[in-house]
Amino acid sequence: MWFPLKNLIKSLLGIYDYDRVGEAQVLKAVRLYHKGGRFNRFRAWRLYNKNLERYGIKVRPDIKVGKNFHLVHAAPVRIGFGVSFGDNCKLYPYCAVMSSIKPEDWDEKHGTYNKASFGNDCILGYGCAVIGNHKIGDDVTIGAHAIVTKDVPSHSVVVGTNHIIPKRADQIPEKYKSL
Repeated sequence: MWFPLKNLIKSLLGIYDYDRVGEAQVLKAVRLYHKGGRFNRFRAWRLYNKNLERYGIKVRPDIKVGKNFHLVHAAPVRIGFGVSFGDNCKLYPYCAVMSSIKPEDWDEKHGTYNKASFGNDCILGYGCAVIGNHKIGDDVTIGAHAIVTKDVPSHSVVVGTNHIIPKRADQIPEKYKSL
C-alpha cells in the first residue's frame, strides 16, 4: 500500500526516479562487474541484457569508466570489449566504440589485448565511431558522424574521417594549461 502512495506523491511533486536513458543501469552493471565474484558478474551481465532489450544500449560491463561518465540521451550506444574512459566523458546517441581482438593486438607484457582508451574530458558526438585499439588523449572532442581509426593527441577536435584539428591556445581549459 505504501509504494503506490509514495509513487503518487512523487509524481504529484514532480520527483521522478526513473532512468529514461538507462545510464544508471549501465553504471550499476559496470560497478557490479568490477566488484568481482561470480554472482556479481552474473548480475552485471544480466543487467547488460536488460539494457540491451529495453533501451538498445550495448555497453559491456567489463569497460572502465571514470567519474562523471555520462550518456546524454536515450538512444542506442555501442561500447565494445575492455574500453576505458577517463573522468568527465560524455557520449551522445548512436556512438560506437569498437576494440578489435586480433593476434597483432596481443600485448605480451600485460598478457591481454590492447584496448581503446579515452583520456579525461572527452566528448563523443552523435553517431561517431572509434574503430580499433586507439589512444584518445585528454580534452578531445569527436564530432558528429566522425570516424576515428588512429590515435588522437590531447586537445584536439576530430571531424570527418581522421581529420584531426588541434585546439587553439585560447580553447584549451585552464586546468590543462599548467601541465
